[in-house]
Amino acid sequence: MALPARLRRGILASPFLLIAYLCFTLMDPKKMEAHWTPFLIAGKMEWDGGSVPILSTFYHSKLLDDTWRPFTVLFSPSALGYDPVAWWLGFSFLNNLAPMYAIWMLERFSPTVFALLGQFIGAGTAVPLFYFLCLTFGPDEPTPDTANRRRTTTKTPSRSFILPLLLAFHTLESFGAYLAPDLQTRHWFTWTWQLLPLWTGLGDAVLSRLFPTPPATGSGFLGLGQDDAQLGFLTLIAAGVWGYMLSCAPYSPSAILVPARLVEDGFVAHARLVLQLDNICTFGASFLWMAYSYAGLYRAGRIRRRDCVWMVACLPVVAASGGPAAALAFVWWWKEKKAYRVGK
Repeated sequence: MALPARLRRGILASPFLLIAYLCFTLMDPKKMEAHWTPFLIAGKMEWDGGSVPILSTFYHSKLLDDTWRPFTVLFSPSALGYDPVAWWLGFSFLNNLAPMYAIWMLERFSPTVFALLGQFIGAGTAVPLFYFLCLTFGPDEPTPDTANRRRTTTKTPSRSFILPLLLAFHTLESFGAYLAPDLQTRHWFTWTWQLLPLWTGLGDAVLSRLFPTPPATGSGFLGLGQDDAQLGFLTLIAAGVWGYMLSCAPYSPSAILVPARLVEDGFVAHARLVLQLDNICTFGASFLWMAYSYAGLYRAGRIRRRDCVWMVACLPVVAASGGPAAALAFVWWWKEKKAYRVGK
């Protein structure tokens, strides 16, 4: 007896649940709470050589302020720079998230809920859960007929506001939280960043209805349309930050990106571990999602074996030189080009 289609798809997508579980478990939320509680009681983040008062109110809502205050403490070793290794990691990771969010929006996902959930439980936990649900309950896998039909009939509006929204509510805050010369200002920007998924989602919903745009068409350099150009601009920023890390950080990429241990006791070391796990699991799950997409398109006849071999060969080069966001954007753009755009 054949399994129901959604159950079968859920079983095939179960590796995403494993990634989410491992990330959440290794982050150890109870240990995080034990670490940030003394800072909250003292009302300031203090380390050898400095201290910054924790804002007592920011959103002028006790619920929101009490909810987000602990997470501003968790980000303090990286954003305030008293863990210099985590500073490089956090600055790169946050800027790498923008192209991923743009891809979600271009896929016509509604990422607001899961992006906001990622602020609570970590992107490395929320992102795999998001992909699991997309693969299990999303549209059926394409067949040769449906893939061809989608290529010739799909006319979806261009997402004209992805770039300004993510620049305003994500990139600006990321740069402010890590580059502002005054540490109190960095703390302020860390607060503003916490609700970015909500502002981005609301802004996209409102602006898309107030200013509807026609379907995107390929034009200009390399046949890039408006949507591609927006993703490309965000990817250039992320790749620039990645290149800055590679060329200027006094630490090796492995020291910045790879956990030295999977269990850490001190607050600074544990906060760094949380960021490293977030980074690895977020982009590990994203590349796995792309692998599932490629497998579906291969079965639908949209790509061939040599296409997959070529992509596997190129991916490490793009990832090493431009970072995980650049590699993800490249893989996604090439998948879209092969599946839906070539031959229109």
